[in-house]
Amino acid sequence: MMAMTHALAGLALGTLVVPLAPALGPTAIAAGLLGGLAPDLDVFATHRRTLHFPLYGPPVAVIAAVP
Repeated sequence: MMAMTHALAGLALGTLVVPLAPALGPTAIAAGLLGGLAPDLDVFATHRRTLHFPLYGPPVAVIAAVP
């Protein structure tokens, strides 16, 4: 259930971009959906110890933000 909630929250945040930049809407919606779902990909292994751990998120975000 948590994965679905995260995905829907990311989807909702992505839809906020549509009125501001309609051309970027589909990309923002897809990114929000996948970004909301990504932390739950470790559910079959050691959930809450890998992707949810706050030490790993910020470096990954910085790397992803570099063009």
